[in-house]
Amino acid sequence: MRFVFNSVWVLLLRLLGGMLLLTLCRFLFLLNNFDFYYKVPRLEVAQAFLYGLRFDLSAMLICLSPFIVLHFIPIFHQEPKSKKVLHYFFVTLLTIMFFFNLVDTVYFKFTFTRSTADIFKLVFVSNDMAIVGPSIIIDFWYIIAGWFMLIYLSNKVFIKTSKLIKETGGETKQYIYSTLFLILFAAASVIGVRGGLQYKPLNMLDAGGQQTSALRLNTAYTLINTVGMTGVKPVNYFPEKTGEHFFNAVIKPTEIEPFLKDINVVVIIVESLSKEYVGYLNNFKGYTPFLDSLCAESFVFTNAYSNGKKSIEGIPAVLASLPTLMNDPFITSKYNGNQINSIASLLLKKGYNTSFYHGAKNGSMAFNAFAEKAGFENYYGRDEYNNDADYDGNWGIYDEEFLQYFANGLTKTKEPFVGALFTLSSHHPYPIPDKYKGKFPDGELPIHKSVRYADYSLKQFFATASKTEWFKNTIFVITADHTSLALRPFYQNCVGAMSVPIIIYSPALKLKGKSNVVTQQTDIMPALLDLLNYDEPYIAFGKSPFDTTVTHSSFTRFDQLYQIIEDNYVLQFDGNKTINLYDFKNDSLLTTNLSGKKMEKELLLENRLKAFIQDYNHRLMNNMTEIK
Repeated sequence: MRFVFNSVWVLLLRLLGGMLLLTLCRFLFLLNNFDFYYKVPRLEVAQAFLYGLRFDLSAMLICLSPFIVLHFIPIFHQEPKSKKVLHYFFVTLLTIMFFFNLVDTVYFKFTFTRSTADIFKLVFVSNDMAIVGPSIIIDFWYIIAGWFMLIYLSNKVFIKTSKLIKETGGETKQYIYSTLFLILFAAASVIGVRGGLQYKPLNMLDAGGQQTSALRLNTAYTLINTVGMTGVKPVNYFPEKTGEHFFNAVIKPTEIEPFLKDINVVVIIVESLSKEYVGYLNNFKGYTPFLDSLCAESFVFTNAYSNGKKSIEGIPAVLASLPTLMNDPFITSKYNGNQINSIASLLLKKGYNTSFYHGAKNGSMAFNAFAEKAGFENYYGRDEYNNDADYDGNWGIYDEEFLQYFANGLTKTKEPFVGALFTLSSHHPYPIPDKYKGKFPDGELPIHKSVRYADYSLKQFFATASKTEWFKNTIFVITADHTSLALRPFYQNCVGAMSVPIIIYSPALKLKGKSNVVTQQTDIMPALLDLLNYDEPYIAFGKSPFDTTVTHSSFTRFDQLYQIIEDNYVLQFDGNKTINLYDFKNDSLLTTNLSGKKMEKELLLENRLKAFIQDYNHRLMNNMTEIK
């Protein structure tokens, strides 16, 4: 009996050691993302560390459950070989937990949220991480060093506590007592796993909608809690007709003008082109001199937002007006077999030729499969480019060369056409061709130099395209797939972190001006169809920003919360109730939460967001994402 009490005491010490090391992981997370948290009051940061212990304990009890079971078997404290097995289990399981937490220490800068289980799908649908892995290790060597330090410390914890074990014989009664204590410990662990004795078990939303929510969580917990998620669930906030009053994805054009069948459409999606980088959209100098000059000759939406924080979410939003309001991106979700409409499929029916260009290895992010699903007849990737002299050594073909390939490809395509291109050079590790060393000055962030290069590549593309016959008959759209590293506090919150440029340049229609109407990536397809006087009904989760008869909003998920931006306000909703409401025009750093003050605007925004969620979930679940 004494041996069992002793082993339980040692187990508790080992678990405490694991908890302290996970807290150290959280500290490393804070240090590496200090620019995101430095204005958060110290008390809130301290509370995040304290509250985060609930998530750490829950994740650790689940991840270390094999070790805990073995720990209650006396032989694993008596036989040398068995002791080694117990030792390896403890260190290996903690090592895996440390790994995923430290991955997010870096990845958070790009997504502003903890990773969920969909990250595994991204690994399996493409080999991108295998390609860029070496450069990531080089650039973030200090994270790898931190990982080894944590492994070393976990090993020390086990060795030090092993000295406290009082060995004893293998009597039968020791196994009986150990089994009883294992059952008792398992029962107690249930409380730890569920985060306490409250009515509902702990979940990610319990981290709150504050800026410190990601700091409270740990990645092992978010991965565990999103494994096996099966997509969206049916919700019935309103009767169908009532919901349609607030949002309806069916668009029925009423335009009496004839369809402009001879106008080409070119959509350029620039990797990680945050609004913060574009000087024309800010009151400070940016990193895009060419785009700044193009904006002066274009129609520019100055209050525009992305519908996600990942490329795999941004492409369907831009090209098919299809956002991601679930943990899995649409491309890798259970709904990726749904019939969808896109700018390509809708114009294909009107006689357009359609093509999608992406300079990465074919299969990257499954974009080739999505392009085919979305109605793009032709896909051009690194394989079709077939000249690795222009390969950047990481993601694919350098932007300048691939944009020239795009321009030449469009010249060979019969008009009218839809051409879409997704660039890649402004993605980590931000490669610049050797021939341009010294040409593009460094900025305050590593991405700034590569943004300058991407901007220069766009300049060269337009110089080439402007000499072609098709140029004068074309509508160009330039936007981003998502945002990236941010320097200024506003661009690190839930509004600024979604802010992207949406620029429409059209020699054909001679559009010019600015609009401050709330616009989102999913509005791009309806905007283009509106400009072309498209005359058939279709499904879109956005609205044409040129339509003055509808309310304009932006919908997304940010850090596990549903979010709507409308007028001056951003509202966040957890599926049951409003969590946050901010007037971001007058409170740009979102310091004053207005929710719960019985504002009419809060009820209106919540109802509109509920209607959007209801329609979105219903259409995905019932394969109603295309007019049949």
